[in-house]
Amino acid sequence: MGRRIDLSGAEIRADHGDGSPPIFLPRQPAASPLLALDIGGTLIKLVYTASCGGEEELRFAKFERRRLDDCFDFVRAQGLLGCNGTTTGSSKENMTLKATGGGSYKFGDDFRQKLGVSLDKLDEMDSVVSGANFLLQNVPGAAFTHMSGKMNSIDISPDNLFPYLLVNIGSGVSILKVALLRHHDSHMEIQQNAAHITMCYQV
Repeated sequence: MGRRIDLSGAEIRADHGDGSPPIFLPRQPAASPLLALDIGGTLIKLVYTASCGGEEELRFAKFERRRLDDCFDFVRAQGLLGCNGTTTGSSKENMTLKATGGGSYKFGDDFRQKLGVSLDKLDEMDSVVSGANFLLQNVPGAAFTHMSGKMNSIDISPDNLFPYLLVNIGSGVSILKVALLRHHDSHMEIQQNAAHITMCYQV
């Protein structure tokens, strides 16, 4: 089982200039880094933990998929393979990284050959919904509007979060209705008519 992150007191820190501000984790104990990836049709997105002045942060990085070797170099330079994630044995060859996206299937051999790790492939939509819920329920300031170059935070109560629409824009566009399902046996309910598809994820 992988390590858990202590989210209590989490907050978004000032932007480092690349449009991906880190999330400060004041109660997360210092430990070896954690890393997960989304390998899409255009970009490779990374989320990882790192220490900054003795404090732990959740950071983000991205690379064009055609620059896969740059991504490998970044992972090595940041030391992100040090006891990362889950191991099934004592050697690095048995180390696994959590990954989503079609590229996790296409480039699995590259990660094994270049970094000596295997990719544990997760369902992308489940991960998107879980990630959105994580931010909205645990990180103040994660929800905001951005109009005419101005960003304004939106206060969202974790107790009154559902339902909401989640628009995921990548190589394609997905529109999901995320709702809290009660007294329902299935993990996911899909309702379809001629106009739309609604995907309700149980959380």
